[in-house]
Amino acid sequence: QETCDSLRFWSSGRDTMFARLLIPNLLECDKILYIDCDTIVISSLEELWNESVEGYASLVVQDTARLDAKEEAGLKQDDRYFNSGVMVLNCWYWRENNLIQCIKDYESDFDEEGIFPDQRALNGATLKCSKFISPKYNWSSEMERYSRKQIVEITGCDNFYWEEEMHESKKN
Repeated sequence: QETCDSLRFWSSGRDTMFARLLIPNLLECDKILYIDCDTIVISSLEELWNESVEGYASLVVQDTARLDAKEEAGLKQDDRYFNSGVMVLNCWYWRENNLIQCIKDYESDFDEEGIFPDQRALNGATLKCSKFISPKYNWSSEMERYSRKQIVEITGCDNFYWEEEMHESKKN
């Protein structure tokens, strides 16, 4: 059985951010909705909860990550990168594919804590098996502040949400 201590990567105490990765192995359920403590929920999440996770490790929202965060995670400039503040985790997929071990193996290749170590590990190990969902579920201040064109320039990723989707999400 995995423990928080088994996910202790760094001595700074920030390793507690990895504790959420244990949830799929600790709970006997099909999926969970993870929400960071700094997230404000202003309407029903029923639509998000009802979204199918079949065939995916997680449902995630694309982040406006800086190029250095993507580079640090070993991703290419044009790769998408997700924010781990709101995720629907497919617990069965996590257990079946031993994603805890995949994340531990991925993070063990790094010799320093990094910018967003939890997101680095999650993106590096699960990006290809994650499904991107509407930004309305994890709207960020950067999405509020910058246009899609500016975000594409910042992230180096042409594959960002379309202007219409951002506009709809902002309303919600």
